[in-house]
Amino acid sequence: MIWFATVRQFDFRLFGLINGWAGRWVWLDAAGIFAAVYMIWLIGLIALVPFVRRAKAHASDGAAAVPARRSWFFPSGMPAPAVLQPDIGHARWTDFFVVVAAPVVAFCARLGVGEWIGRLRPYEHDDVARLLVANLAESSFPSSHAAVSFALAGAVYAISPPRGALLTVAALVVAWGRVFVGVHYPSDVIGGALLGLISAFVARMFIRFLQVAHQQKSQFQNPNVK
Repeated sequence: MIWFATVRQFDFRLFGLINGWAGRWVWLDAAGIFAAVYMIWLIGLIALVPFVRRAKAHASDGAAAVPARRSWFFPSGMPAPAVLQPDIGHARWTDFFVVVAAPVVAFCARLGVGEWIGRLRPYEHDDVARLLVANLAESSFPSSHAAVSFALAGAVYAISPPRGALLTVAALVVAWGRVFVGVHYPSDVIGGALLGLISAFVARMFIRFLQVAHQQKSQFQNPNVK
């Protein structure tokens, strides 16, 4: 197909434009390696640390369990132990499970899609890439780093838009870094980003399904409790 060949050619050219800057300056290489390898861990910390901080503060204050609040995502709420009830903006303990589940869903989905597509890495195509990190044997499409990063960003954005926007910028930096160091094509990180956002949505829906199922089970067992 002509359109596929055109997109593929553009993908190769964009990769060459980004990866072509590798190896020129030490500081830029260091920044690219940090973005490609370590930035994802920073995103995870930004996403999860507020929950842990609030939980510790709640426990240290000796506060009693707070009834779950209603929100657009969990309209009826679900009570939980105090240590699992961080209150950060609109976030609650159920939001914590969404943030944890989203990257797991993204990573598992990436394994399945990658096994099906089986795309070669850029440096496996006649050594066209300036490789700055260790060789990887996994499929190039989609990018697991981009998928996990955008899954975290998407999950957090539904809870706290400002923090989610910050993580989205960080996820874009991760995507740039993966191309810069020579382990992914631009289409790989774009596919990973879309997969991550879809995974965040699926995780929210799955947690909501479990919450609603728990409610219905409780009402069935205790019909007098509303």
